[in-house]
Amino acid sequence: DEAATRCINSSCPAILRGALRHWVSKGSLDIDGLGSKLIEQLVGRELVKSIASLYELNADHLACLERMGPKSAEKLIASLSTSKKQPWHRQLYGLGIHHIGETNAKALAKAFPNIELLASTACESPELIQPIYGIGKEIAQSLKQWFSNPINQELIHNLKNVGFSLAAKREEIE
Repeated sequence: DEAATRCINSSCPAILRGALRHWVSKGSLDIDGLGSKLIEQLVGRELVKSIASLYELNADHLACLERMGPKSAEKLIASLSTSKKQPWHRQLYGLGIHHIGETNAKALAKAFPNIELLASTACESPELIQPIYGIGKEIAQSLKQWFSNPINQELIHNLKNVGFSLAAKREEIE
């Protein structure tokens, strides 16, 4: 029963800025030093074209930005590196999948210890996701749509290439 208009152009700068703001937020990857104004500059100057490309930045890229000195640039690079160690459920939440809030991300991460298992189940047997507490048909459908999108598959691939496991660590499973 939702009436919403959403832009589906994933290369839209407004969509990218929103995805980046969500990714860096406290509940997601909690990247200190990367606020809205800096995101605006990074997207506006086309230094960042996806969430994964954040992790390809270096201090030289950042030095050309307003209010970004060498120390701030180094701190941001360190914060980006640290964010790769966030728990699986926060990485999942950070992807910004429609209807997947922090609580649902925790439930899904507990049931599916890695993104490959979640993606294959969402695409091939979404009915197996529905019985998870807090998840239902609508959320299972949202997961199926998200994982079926080739752009999102590329994002997953690129996040793995920059060092994300997109999986639970041993201590998260035990």
